[in-house]
Amino acid sequence: MIEIVFISSSRTKFAHIEFALRDSRYKLSPQKNYGIGYIEPRIYDREKLLKESYEDAKERFSKTVSNAGNKFFILEDTSVVIDALSDEDKEVPGLDIKYWMKENTFDTIDKILKEKRNRKCTVRSDILLHLPKNLQEKYNQEYIVFVGKQKGLICCKESDFNTNPLYPWLDNKTFNKWFVPNGYEMQDTSISQLKIEEATKYDFRNHAIKKMIHFLDEEKLFEHRSQKIEYYTPTLFDASIFILVSSTCAGKSTLAEYMADTHGYYHIEASDFMHLEYHKRHGVGSTVAIGNFAQKALEDDPTIVAKQVVEFCRSLGSVPIVISGFRTEKETMFFQEKNQKEVQVVFIDTEQKIRYERCKKRKRADVAMTSEKFKAKDLQQYDMGVRILENNVESKISNNSTFDNFYTSLESGFSHLIKYYPLDEGKKIENMRLEELILVTLSSEFGKFYTTTEISKLINNKFSELKPKNKNNVSRYFNQSFHPYYDIKIDGDVKKYALNTTGLSAARHLTK
Repeated sequence: MIEIVFISSSRTKFAHIEFALRDSRYKLSPQKNYGIGYIEPRIYDREKLLKESYEDAKERFSKTVSNAGNKFFILEDTSVVIDALSDEDKEVPGLDIKYWMKENTFDTIDKILKEKRNRKCTVRSDILLHLPKNLQEKYNQEYIVFVGKQKGLICCKESDFNTNPLYPWLDNKTFNKWFVPNGYEMQDTSISQLKIEEATKYDFRNHAIKKMIHFLDEEKLFEHRSQKIEYYTPTLFDASIFILVSSTCAGKSTLAEYMADTHGYYHIEASDFMHLEYHKRHGVGSTVAIGNFAQKALEDDPTIVAKQVVEFCRSLGSVPIVISGFRTEKETMFFQEKNQKEVQVVFIDTEQKIRYERCKKRKRADVAMTSEKFKAKDLQQYDMGVRILENNVESKISNNSTFDNFYTSLESGFSHLIKYYPLDEGKKIENMRLEELILVTLSSEFGKFYTTTEISKLINNKFSELKPKNKNNVSRYFNQSFHPYYDIKIDGDVKKYALNTTGLSAARHLTK
């Protein structure tokens, strides 16, 4: 696939455009350097705004990205024209839509529109595509702008609804909550309230992205490898895989950690990747509940986590892997299709009463402690697909007795499939990248949350023989993207990070 870098601080826009590109041959990537960005001036001339934004972004991009001249990047700008408030000389709110929404309420706008007897409006998306050098020479310009427009009305009545957990651009905050696309006037239904299939048909950004895809396809970039554009070729991977499935507190993580400790397996917790997808769309501290997001995600895109785990596994080579946390049969089947060797799916059968008692002993802040809430969580996971797994998985292990019996059941039942991966000498400390130093440092502090300032101090204290790691570099690492290795929480106004299960495995295989 061909990489297109999206320069934006909006994770919602990124998720939106990434979704629009999902069936294309183009991979959307976030800006890889925290310092790229660009300054978007508050001016009302569209051509001037795009040009000034582009010039600033191009300068930063060229300074911080290697081989920048042969790469694509895009910017996006959204504007709105409300017919009753606009004329030939001025679009209202136009390019100022973000600020206009903060300065106006539905009631004040509704009163004006009723007086004008005109609720028509148009939402517009401008996608600016920076061209590599060879295409700049061909078109005699540095960039091309693709425009997507969607006509409609401002709703007659403001509805009370929640932001879509999986598709956060269908929200209750931006103009989308008021925008009724043509065809839904009688229902007075905003685009944010539509099912994703319908919303996409009337999606102004999707219209612009389709035009961009058509342009890129016409250039037949895949037939000209000499352009030195980055390509991504999905391949099958070759590793010994165990997938452990069950309800909450049945013993998945316990058995996975046993396999990691005794046989050198790399333990991947699938829920770490669900949290990763959640953070990509909603950030940290969102009012959208992770449980609701996960349920919606698995309903609409059953392999959303499995796809991420597959990509992660490809980076591990032939290391034997044990995965816990998959909830649906479609996830396990998708994983089996992508692996060259047999994938062993094992269901851990544990009575609910025993699981609840274990849950109480964990005393984790994110685990419901009352019996009623625990049962409700069970039902939610059954609805996600755990019940189907329980009925369809042939290989099962009981965990209603002691852990020793539990481990013995695994060893005796699957001795012919279990591999041993010796954890010998690890990577030398002086050769470790910043991410690797963070992982190793936090592994001795597993479960404890730290600020980026505290993490930099921990690294420098642990590895005093190395050149001190600047707090700003640690902050940049966490701020420029989310990673599958960490749990994140907000403490007051400060973000804190702790190593999660997948991160602990990464650290273990670094140090061996």
